[in-house]
Amino acid sequence: MKVLISEAKGYSRKAIDIYRKIGEVIEIDGNLHQIEGVIKDVDILVVKLKFTFCNNILKRAKKLKYIVTSTTGLNHIKLPNNSKVQIISLKGETEFLNTITPTAELTWALILNLFRNIPAALMSVKRKRWEREAFIGRELSNSRLGVIGYGRLGRMVARFGVAFNMDVVVYDKDPHKKSALEKGVGFSSLEETLSYSDVVTVHIPLNDENVKFLDKEKLSLLKKDSIFINTSRGEVVDEQALLELLVNDHLAGIGLDVLADEVSQVRDWIHSNPIINSQYFGTKILVTPHIGGACSTSMERTEIFVAQKIEALLRD
Repeated sequence: MKVLISEAKGYSRKAIDIYRKIGEVIEIDGNLHQIEGVIKDVDILVVKLKFTFCNNILKRAKKLKYIVTSTTGLNHIKLPNNSKVQIISLKGETEFLNTITPTAELTWALILNLFRNIPAALMSVKRKRWEREAFIGRELSNSRLGVIGYGRLGRMVARFGVAFNMDVVVYDKDPHKKSALEKGVGFSSLEETLSYSDVVTVHIPLNDENVKFLDKEKLSLLKKDSIFINTSRGEVVDEQALLELLVNDHLAGIGLDVLADEVSQVRDWIHSNPIINSQYFGTKILVTPHIGGACSTSMERTEIFVAQKIEALLRD
């Protein structure tokens, strides 16, 4: 078998050693032209998040049987409906994923930066100014945190909110989650979560029913001067409606680690993205380049985990 590691730079060498037990390994450092040149003979494609693998690339992969990704979200892989290619991922690996915390931690980094005006304050000091009164922030303690989606990440984020002495409420489509709340966490309707929370953070999976789940109508319920955080997937939010709320002084801040355009396959999309081009970018709007899970230790662990997963599958 031939295994293609599509973004080999920084990929776990221990994971690559596992793939070498499976077959011949081809390592390419994120060069799409090179990937297209060899993919026709590949049985296993190991991907990260630099590219969206869709039909215009995968149609060349005549021998492809498996795509391996060390992620839970799969919106960077777009297989034809009749494809027989099997995706090996972290989706559903709850026990293992409960030990992976970086995305929840980044969520809090965005919240803290927006609550305390840290990026703007840093730039002010860099310009050799000392303007304490210009950057008066807000307290997390006794503020309300609204968590949309009480799965693995939502649970972690809510737990951190309790540690900050916040009034934490969660909403989840699954009413059974109400009986599994941790101490200090309350259950609320979506409408109340949006309307009364000082911080709203989104942790729902991307699937067909969740595309623009938070549409213009729902987003309009957000409390004035609240902060909105999305480290899930860009497609679950109507980003244009979100931007309009901030431009119209309804929201105090937006923190995003994901954007819908990142999987659009449009070349240089980042240059035309309205959120990134907003005058508020870097102050009221903070965007990081999908780095939620990008911590060296957790990346290595997840890459080894999916390598072991396909190794076991092929062995059985």
